[in-house]
Amino acid sequence: MKGPLVYLSVAGVLVAAAIAVVATALASPGATHDVAIGQPIRQDDFTYTVLGFSRSQDVGLGRDRVRAKGVFYVVTIEVDNQAKVVSFRWDPSIAAIVDAHGRRYEFSVDAQRVLDAGSGEGQVVAAGDARKFLVAFDVPSTIVRPALSLSNGILMGDVFDLAAYARARVPLE
Repeated sequence: MKGPLVYLSVAGVLVAAAIAVVATALASPGATHDVAIGQPIRQDDFTYTVLGFSRSQDVGLGRDRVRAKGVFYVVTIEVDNQAKVVSFRWDPSIAAIVDAHGRRYEFSVDAQRVLDAGSGEGQVVAAGDARKFLVAFDVPSTIVRPALSLSNGILMGDVFDLAAYARARVPLE
């Protein structure tokens, strides 16, 4: 009976060590690298690709128009779900803009509401499918070196590449 307990103990230690390594990698702010627009960023069975972006003072039309406090960056992100069975639920909070000083800008709730209402589609990407999403960020008009970053937790495949997706930055210049 000691044999199975030893194996479970060793497995537990290995899992804890893997989690510690990934957590350390995620907490390392200096380990970022640039990824070009159009280049996929892999997280487990999913890839995120920034297809492009635009800058605008407002989003929407008429009564639904939302004006930026600074400037809106509207980023087009394609999610390719390469899983065989599992669907992927998109959430705009996965993406953020980070500037040259390390300041992080989350998506604009008001502008996102306008964008999502106009899309007419849900937020789920079925297994084997790909979908494009727009995400709006209200950032200062004086922002220096804006770059898109992604953060969607740690999935099983992230253990093997130390959550490299979370250290990728897509310059938006």
